[in-house]
Amino acid sequence: MRHIATVGLLLAVASGVIGCSSGGSYGPTTLGPSATYDYEGVQIDQATKQAADYCGAFVLAAVLRITGSRDGKHYATYDCR
Repeated sequence: MRHIATVGLLLAVASGVIGCSSGGSYGPTTLGPSATYDYEGVQIDQATKQAADYCGAFVLAAVLRITGSRDGKHYATYDCR
């Protein structure tokens, strides 16, 4: 029961953070919150900083899950752990 309450709390906090954030897409995973950011060229550091700020709201660290490119844009997806 406590685990379910924690997940519910995380989802509620995520909804609040999502409403205030820009520049990425956000969503819960089975492991916790995640975020995807786009970046230009080799400037993944900007996406990493944004993910660290987002995950920091949950007192979690941003862990890079995957990078990719589509339609000339680069994307990086991070999990908050």
